[in-house]
Amino acid sequence: MEMKIICSRDLFVEPSTLCRKQSLLGRPCPIWTELLIEADKTVKLTGYDLETGIECQIEAEVVETGSIVINSRSSEKIIKKLPDHMLRLKWSR
Repeated sequence: MEMKIICSRDLFVEPSTLCRKQSLLGRPCPIWTELLIEADKTVKLTGYDLETGIECQIEAEVVETGSIVINSRSSEKIIKKLPDHMLRLKWSR
């Protein structure tokens, strides 16, 4: 199964940063540094610390629906360094 989305880099980075910061408010635990990305009719990013969560929807073209959990810090660092302002993200399982 694959998930494909196309969106602005800036529209992706800001919500992913908010979700990452939310997940770091709780006690340190590896799963709390993860970012849930769900692509259906819209793209939703979720960060959670087992008590409080944050969900952000972003404008994006959903080419193929799906969901994935990724490391928020690593992905944010990589995406911020990309030269192109439009992201074409594809995940395969």
